[in-house]
Amino acid sequence: MSGQKRKNSKRHQTPQHTEMASVKIRSSRAAAVCLVLLCVLLLTAVIVLGVHIHTKSTNYTEEGAQLLTKITNITEERDQLLTKITNITEERDQLLTKITNIAGERDQLLINITNLTEERDQLLTKITNIAGERDQLLIKITNIAGERDQLLINITNLTEERDQLLTNITNITEERDQLLTKITNITEERDQLLTKITNIAGERDQLLINITNLTEERDQLLTKSIQLTKERDVLILQREQSKCLCEKVWKISVMENRVLIVVLVVFTVGWTRYKSSYYYVSSEKRSWTESRRYCTDREADLIIINNNEEQDFIQRISGGAAVWIGLTDSDVEGTWRWVDGSRLTSG
Repeated sequence: MSGQKRKNSKRHQTPQHTEMASVKIRSSRAAAVCLVLLCVLLLTAVIVLGVHIHTKSTNYTEEGAQLLTKITNITEERDQLLTKITNITEERDQLLTKITNIAGERDQLLINITNLTEERDQLLTKITNIAGERDQLLIKITNIAGERDQLLINITNLTEERDQLLTNITNITEERDQLLTKITNITEERDQLLTKITNIAGERDQLLINITNLTEERDQLLTKSIQLTKERDVLILQREQSKCLCEKVWKISVMENRVLIVVLVVFTVGWTRYKSSYYYVSSEKRSWTESRRYCTDREADLIIINNNEEQDFIQRISGGAAVWIGLTDSDVEGTWRWVDGSRLTSG
């Protein structure tokens, strides 16, 4: 019965009902197709986004590796500077130790020279005394000779006195011989003393030469020590200026015109060296006054062009772009002066 009813109901369906059913089937198929297309689009977008994220991640990784390499290089340079400073300090301490030893030796030599001088003075005093005694003996010999002559005159008249005088003459002769012997010995001693004095004078001259040479070596060592100390202080100052300047470079703000800065520094990032100066061209813009303030805040100033070579160099590093220079007529209009106060001699 139910089967017959269904057949009858199907037989009794109108064409309108059949058309509606077909429209529903088509709508469901279109919806399914749209859903599939939407899924494909979403999948494509997800793939593209993943590729983009992977590319950026790779770039960030490479930049991180480059930054780590730069940090490693800077750390190695810092360690090398510290090692050099340590070596210079050790050399300075060694030089100071040598200078102290030389000063001690110099003081000992001065003491020895003083002692030798005192001994020489004592010898001269003794020689003076011996010379005085010799002169007295010569006077006595002269007196004895006079008395002897007087006795010879009296011998003709007085025989007894002659015998006595002959006895006295014999005694005097013996004394004279003894005196002559003593004089000979004194003369030999005097010659020996003169020889010793000559030797001492030669040794004194040699000591003076040695002292002069040691003094010159000490002065040279002191000069080298001062130079090494100055070089060490310059290295420390340059390292501190480099750190300070690298911190300031990150604080650049927007300017109306490009700024050209010149400053004497070492180990600066983004700076270009030309002869004995360093130059920096900013990528931002400011007015002339603000640009100069920007320079002076960094212990620098706008450039002063001294010759054509420097002007060509500025054009090269600026890439032909317009840059401010340190020339103004703000004080007296029409009178151009450089920022250091000097007048413009050639345009």
